[in-house]
Amino acid sequence: MSRLQSKNRSIWQVVRTYKLNSLFVRNLLVIFIVIAIPFTGIWLIMNQHSRAILEDEISAVHLNSLSRISEVSDSVMAQTDRMATKLALLPDAQAFMKFPDYMRNFQTGVINLGRSISSFIHVHDYIDSIHLYSEVNQFIISNNNNTAAASFRDNNWLGEYARQANDRSWTMTRKKFDRYPYLLSVVRPAASIDRYMAGAVIINLDIQRLGMLLNQTERADGELIYIISNTGEIIYSQDTGQLFADAGQVPALSGTAVVMQAESRIVRHEKDRYVVSVIPSSTMPWRYVSILPMVHVEEQVQTMNRFYSMVLAGSAVAVLLAVILISLRTYGPLKRLLTLIDNPEAWEERRQRRPSKSRERLNEDELHYIADGILSTAKSRQAAEKELQHRIELLGKAQTAALQAQINPHLLSNTLDSMQWMAMELTGGRNEISRMVQSLSALMKASMRSDSHLITVAQELEHARRYIEIMEIRFAERLAFEIEVDSSLHECKVVQIILQPLIENAIEHGIRPTRRPGKVSVSCERERDWLTFIIRDDGAGIPAGELEELNSRLKREYTLESDHIGLRNVNQRIKLLFGEAAGITVKSESGRGTDVYVRLPFIEG
Repeated sequence: MSRLQSKNRSIWQVVRTYKLNSLFVRNLLVIFIVIAIPFTGIWLIMNQHSRAILEDEISAVHLNSLSRISEVSDSVMAQTDRMATKLALLPDAQAFMKFPDYMRNFQTGVINLGRSISSFIHVHDYIDSIHLYSEVNQFIISNNNNTAAASFRDNNWLGEYARQANDRSWTMTRKKFDRYPYLLSVVRPAASIDRYMAGAVIINLDIQRLGMLLNQTERADGELIYIISNTGEIIYSQDTGQLFADAGQVPALSGTAVVMQAESRIVRHEKDRYVVSVIPSSTMPWRYVSILPMVHVEEQVQTMNRFYSMVLAGSAVAVLLAVILISLRTYGPLKRLLTLIDNPEAWEERRQRRPSKSRERLNEDELHYIADGILSTAKSRQAAEKELQHRIELLGKAQTAALQAQINPHLLSNTLDSMQWMAMELTGGRNEISRMVQSLSALMKASMRSDSHLITVAQELEHARRYIEIMEIRFAERLAFEIEVDSSLHECKVVQIILQPLIENAIEHGIRPTRRPGKVSVSCERERDWLTFIIRDDGAGIPAGELEELNSRLKREYTLESDHIGLRNVNQRIKLLFGEAAGITVKSESGRGTDVYVRLPFIEG
């Protein structure tokens, strides 16, 4: 009696007997996968969607905060420019910039200008100093001291002033006395107010004090504020070590200097993520940038993930219970079918002992219908084997017919020749189509040579030129070719069809990925008993790690594994004919092109 013949056996006994091969276990797994995968997918989509909404909300709030900072800063710069204009419009200031010897003739005016400058200085804490410069007098009146321009200590703005050719207000960053503090100087040329005035009003803002004003706006913890000029210079940063540095040195600031409109995005650098918001200034040639490390909002994300994880865990338990219940319900009929398989004769005897009407009712049950099918299977096995043999014979005939229907390569070559002549007749002469078809036909004929594996260098070069003709038509002026092989080597013997695959490889993997015009050159040189072809391109090149792996594989793999014509295939054919001393070596540098060296024994024609 079979080990599963007992009517009282349990499902768990079946599982222990068959383990993972049990249909119950398989059914359980299938149902679980069918239910769990869509559910997990929905959970992942909802999680990602919620995360995206949260990140969008964070970006919007972040952009709002930066907008308030930009408004404060732009307002400060507008007030500073108005202050410079107001100071330049003072009668004493106009006279100072118009008339020579002003200091000697108008001592009272100099005193009044000093007082006016002092009154402006105390309006805002972030104003470090104010200079009034007269070109005609070469003199500077300042809250620090009044002296000639040549002896004025804080004069590292004079060179930039001399280089400026326009009369509009402009700004520059600098260090006072070339040391400290860091200043943002607003220069208002007097000529922009009165063309007879020669000089300027320079208001110097202490960048760190100005930062204290910007920091008074409401910001998130850990948020970093930058002001970046259009040239990429960091005008303001909470880190003084970054002031006046190139924004490109800060990875999260990359590309912010060219942003033309307000935007906020998530930027990833190595393992860290940041919310980067950029707002171009409405009045000044710079941009306000805010960087918020995502670590400060990860707590919200983790809370959301914990909630979804709890939902997923609870749902998974519910799904598992449902799957087990469904599997138990569906395994009951299978259990009885197992009994039938163990002892079909007993099943048939019991069936025959039943009255005919009872047997008809049993046929209405799907289980008994399956049982009848199992019983009839044994009787029809012989017929099925005959049918299988018949079908195998039909399959053999079909395979024979398929082989007979394959296209003859010679027929294809002849067809290409016909197409060439038809194209010439239709256009009244040779054209790009006829030349391409002619080259392709020549390639087909060369590939069908089977009388010998070796051909002359001249024949191989002609084969390569046919391929180049096709590529020149296809890529037009984007691709340049050069073949330099000494005519004394033309009659040497080489393996056929080795240059065309390597030229194709140079185009596909070297030139095309760069999306720019490129050049492929072929040369050949002899060194004693060896002949070396060099196929060189100026394309993308190969990274060092990949190059090392490629050369290693070319060196150790020398069995022909397929009919594919490529770098490996050319190498394998050469090694099969001439041994391991021959073959291909690749030299390359990422971004600077690739050289493929094909080493063959020198065989005279």
